[in-house]
Amino acid sequence: MIKLRSFSDAVGFGSATGHGGVQWSVALGWIGLIWYSTVTAVCALGYYKIWRYCLRRPQQSRSATSSDAPHVTIVRPVKGLEPNLYDCLASTFRQDYPRDRLTVCLCVSSRSDPSHPILEKLVSDFPHIDARVYVEEEDPLFLSDNEPVYDMGPNPKIRNMSRAYREAKGDIVWIADCNIWVGKGVCGRMVDKLCGLGADSGKENKFVHHLPVAMDVTGATGTKEEHGQAGALAVGGGRLEELFLSSSHAKMYTAINTVLIAPCIVGKSNMFRRSHLDYLTTPPPTDARQRNPGIDYFSDNICEDHLIGDLLWKNKIGPYTLCSTPARPLN
Repeated sequence: MIKLRSFSDAVGFGSATGHGGVQWSVALGWIGLIWYSTVTAVCALGYYKIWRYCLRRPQQSRSATSSDAPHVTIVRPVKGLEPNLYDCLASTFRQDYPRDRLTVCLCVSSRSDPSHPILEKLVSDFPHIDARVYVEEEDPLFLSDNEPVYDMGPNPKIRNMSRAYREAKGDIVWIADCNIWVGKGVCGRMVDKLCGLGADSGKENKFVHHLPVAMDVTGATGTKEEHGQAGALAVGGGRLEELFLSSSHAKMYTAINTVLIAPCIVGKSNMFRRSHLDYLTTPPPTDARQRNPGIDYFSDNICEDHLIGDLLWKNKIGPYTLCSTPARPLN
């Protein structure tokens, strides 16, 4: 009896002191379960949206076949040599969009950049497209008698594109990185989405962007022949990026942009109206720098793609005319 009572007391004592620990364990378990369920639901939503989109054949663009299609300026900043650079840039020249409504701006920092000959070749290979190579070092806004006259921030991509943006024709600007390849009907479908045409008739948007999917081209462009048999360390980076962008990133990116709880933007391919961005970035008269409105506003920051989308997301613009003519905000 004495031993039994002592054992019972010992059990009771252990239960009393461990009660708080059990409560914390249960609470942490519930937190983990809720978090796991939330992430699983987000992933499932992303998978569902991707499969639903991929099971449908893309509809033909209404704006691409319209006689009054809005003018689109495609700005492609270039730096150095990227895999399949010519093919990626040429994809914007091959768009199924009215040629007289399309302008392609190829931007490079200097003529000594190794990509410059490729840009010149593209312009000569597609003479029917309104295209031009913009060289940052030759921008008259930056230099006057070899003296800097314009206060621009250090962001190299913004400096690269600044002149092309300022001289853009029309109101719609499409910025696409140089290592992005797009299909022939992409421009028309983006304009449809922006202007509320096609399947989304009447539903206009301020910003249209793409889900990037990566493709590792190691060994497909002579890499192995030039540098020998590529080992795991040589190709691992490209394979890892392909795996991430085509799996985990894709479903999360799609899910977040479906629920629209916050702007989630990768600046590989973005389309917006210049009038909207200019309206939101026009400096006040008291600003000593007096930069041009538009993308120059973000030249002091990195991740300008996210900042542009975030600015358009958080601010209302209107009333305005959307796509047929440049927008003019009114009080």
